[in-house]
Amino acid sequence: MYPPPPDPPRVQFLMSFSGSKDVESGPTALDQFLFGEAAEIEKPIQRPVGVAIRDGVIYALDAQLILIHRIDIASRALDFIVPSGRGQMRLPMDMHIARDGNAYITDRGRKQVLVFDADWNLVRELGPWAEESAPVAAATWQDRVYVADSLARCVRVVDARTGEQVGVIQSQDDKPESAIRTPTGVAVDDHGHVYVVDAIYQRVLAFDKELAFVRQIGEPGDAPGFFGRPKAVAVVDRTVWVLDSLYENCQILDFAGKPLLFFGGGGVDPGNLYLPRGIWIGNDSIDLFRDRLDPGFVPEKLVAITSLYGPRKISLFAIGHSELPQFRDKYAALSLPERPTPLQPGERKPGEGRESEATTPSAKEPIRDAPD
Repeated sequence: MYPPPPDPPRVQFLMSFSGSKDVESGPTALDQFLFGEAAEIEKPIQRPVGVAIRDGVIYALDAQLILIHRIDIASRALDFIVPSGRGQMRLPMDMHIARDGNAYITDRGRKQVLVFDADWNLVRELGPWAEESAPVAAATWQDRVYVADSLARCVRVVDARTGEQVGVIQSQDDKPESAIRTPTGVAVDDHGHVYVVDAIYQRVLAFDKELAFVRQIGEPGDAPGFFGRPKAVAVVDRTVWVLDSLYENCQILDFAGKPLLFFGGGGVDPGNLYLPRGIWIGNDSIDLFRDRLDPGFVPEKLVAITSLYGPRKISLFAIGHSELPQFRDKYAALSLPERPTPLQPGERKPGEGRESEATTPSAKEPIRDAPD
């Protein structure tokens, strides 16, 4: 549970998957008698990046095996989806499933975004838009697709139907506060505000639906509200969720950058993360995990997070609250901003009035990270 007692819980770890042994019930006694141990063929999850849950099924994009794992929660079965033909993937980086059911897979090898329908038939190919291009993440809002391009150092705004680039978020010489160096993640809220993770500048930048810079969320540092190596971002209920591969946690902040909670932490125990890379948050399938909830804990959202390494490649969490008497009156009512707002008069700009602690490991310390 996060935070740990005596604080009232807000996040509970539910379970994790790293292969078919964690999902399927295994061979029957007759199978073992007839075929021996070979009756159980392990189907591992190697290097999951993007993840999403739709209609009771967990979909995880595997960048090493070049396929999509399909985990049916109710029937406890794991199988694969391997697009072929024009939909064949080369170097997939992330996956986003839109509200209409279409899946958007960013493929750095093809320099494209591949769009699949709910049955995983290829619908269209978006891009390439330039020779020097490396799409690594995508998000959708209305008829727009927002593509984080780490090589071109920008976020491309693309028409979802034609693939035409209709806008771009990129650095401007006269606005260093909104400069983008290495975008690794992108998300869009219900108002069309765009949130871009920059792993090098160690921050999240918020832009309005007209692509004008609004504010910076987070900055380099080693305390709550600061980042070491942010990788992915999600936005839900006026909160910003950021995965940090250096601190190996998920941090939740409000639209003003105020830290609310963090959970995970490096390790291999239940609830730990090991180089987290992809995140999904939603209501789909939360009822399938009610038997795993602690007594009195009421789930509000289901959270899925992928880890590139370790024994827990896909971890599931529930965010909610406890109705147990000892916690019922301890939840403070938070007044969250409706949307990101520019810095107010007198508000400290990120980095002002403070020496930022070293956030990059020294040359003597190995960096446990994988290239994007």
